[in-house]
Amino acid sequence: KPIRVKEWIRKYAGRRYGTEHQAAQEAWALLLRDGYDRPRGDVLFDARPALHVEKGNAWIELAGADEANLFFPIWGKLLEAGKEAGNSDGYRFDLVDVGRQALGALALPVYRRMTAAYFAKNAACFEEAAANLVKLMEDSDELTGYRDEFRLDRWIGDARHWGKTAALKDYYEYNARMQITLWGPENDPQPLLDYCCREWNGLIREYYLPRWKLFIGMLREKMAAGEAFDDAGVEKSLGRPALKANAFYQKMFEGEQAFVRHCSGDERTATEVDLLEAATRLHAYYETRRHDWVEEYAETGRHGRNEMLG
Repeated sequence: KPIRVKEWIRKYAGRRYGTEHQAAQEAWALLLRDGYDRPRGDVLFDARPALHVEKGNAWIELAGADEANLFFPIWGKLLEAGKEAGNSDGYRFDLVDVGRQALGALALPVYRRMTAAYFAKNAACFEEAAANLVKLMEDSDELTGYRDEFRLDRWIGDARHWGKTAALKDYYEYNARMQITLWGPENDPQPLLDYCCREWNGLIREYYLPRWKLFIGMLREKMAAGEAFDDAGVEKSLGRPALKANAFYQKMFEGEQAFVRHCSGDERTATEVDLLEAATRLHAYYETRRHDWVEEYAETGRHGRNEMLG
């Protein structure tokens, strides 16, 4: 017989979490409507930093401006069910996965405010937006650290496990790092950089965030010196700045290569705060800001950069 999808989803939430909590059912109804029934774009974190970011992955556009407003209500509903569903493994996975989407979706409006401030030579606004972008990435790194499925050290540890000698372990780690970042060891021919990009604990902190900090620092220096910088015309690789597009991206490429060549051995970072506590804190912090950030982004699209900066 035909499946009544809405009814199936309602019952699935109960099977997955072990409770018929109404908020959990409402979260899955929203996921059905706003998550699974539309394509999802890339998160800005994964993109090679530029003033004119088109995409992170070579074939997927950036997430839409409204995605934060779609995922935050789902995240909030899941949190409402935490007391009853908090011990469910499926619930804890979903709380991280939906939260990861919600936080990542906020990056685009924050980034647009930062680049608008740069072009307007508004140093104070630039610093505020840059700090917000860095904090978003740090908080996303924290949140994803509560599940092994979203941890770089788990990915590397699994790869190293297959090596029978120290040399093989290091070699498998090198390949594991390469696959989720540069995808190829050389820039000629240009590899499919960031083809397998992920919003993962450790990968955000050790790979994506250093790239964005390098970019922010360069823009800060240009503003202070009164020098112009615009990457609109640099060499592109499938819509992203090429690995050695100019001297700045050459420097970024050196940092990317250093990440790939690093051997972490059996290092693993411990998480000491409870997931529910962390997710509740992060949701509350950004819930009070997302409306202004997303609306400001929409206003920028309608009226241009100057109106955004006030």
